Amino acid sequence: MIGHAGFHSPPGPEDLAEVAPDGVEFGYAIHAPFRRRGYASEAVRALMYWAYRHHRVNDFVLTVLPKSKPAMAMARSLGFEERGSRIDHEDGLEIYFIRHIEHRPEDEC
Repeated sequence: MIGHAGFHSPPGPEDLAEVAPDGVEFGYAIHAPFRRRGYASEAVRALMYWAYRHHRVNDFVLTVLPKSKPAMAMARSLGFEERGSRIDHEDGLEIYFIRHIEHRPEDEC
């Protein structure tokens, strides 16, 4: 296994009400030997495409630790914009990155 990716909840969880009311948060982890090969970007695109196609989700959220410069750069390269922060009880400070799509994600990702 090279890593994992998935959604944190169904669309519209209470903790996203202020940043993406109908959105969905997802995350990923790629094991060290497999990083910087595009797997995370591919997983993010696939998750967005699936959620849009099957559930018409338009707003996507990634939360990134500020010290994770590669993750922050990847989020920006995929069109996510920084929209604030929160304190997570396990990870501490996390930065919200939001992406809104209005067309088929394969056209925009």
